[in-house]
Amino acid sequence: MTTTLSRKLLQPLVAASLALALVVSPLSTAPAEARHLRHGDFVAAMVALGLFGLIVSSEAGRRNGVTVTVPRSKRLPEACLKSYDTPDGERVAFSASCLRNHFRGYRSLPSSCKGTLRYFDRYGYLRTTKVYRPRCLQEHGYRIYYD
Repeated sequence: MTTTLSRKLLQPLVAASLALALVVSPLSTAPAEARHLRHGDFVAAMVALGLFGLIVSSEAGRRNGVTVTVPRSKRLPEACLKSYDTPDGERVAFSASCLRNHFRGYRSLPSSCKGTLRYFDRYGYLRTTKVYRPRCLQEHGYRIYYD
């Protein structure tokens, strides 16, 4: 499994690097004798870059103009969302054992969302495991947290 930067950190970083590239690109294409940049121009470019990054980062948590904030206690790890090959077809559910090991608020999960799932393991044997239904958890305010 690979480790990635969180989206909250990555989006402003990409926006800032794009803005910096846009500010610096005219400097690199100008002739060598015309590179007399005043101190005020540089400061103005840095202020514009900062404002651009601030705007992009403030919009990162918004969906259709509504700010979406999910408390840390309601963020489920994406690694625990697994696909199971059942006799009725593919099913996606949160593994109870994975949540127990990787989700601090495991004990506060609604028991009405917990169930038993019969699935085929990789050798073709029919197994049973405890799972949490994603739609039920979503109705109780839980969301998947992508790293």
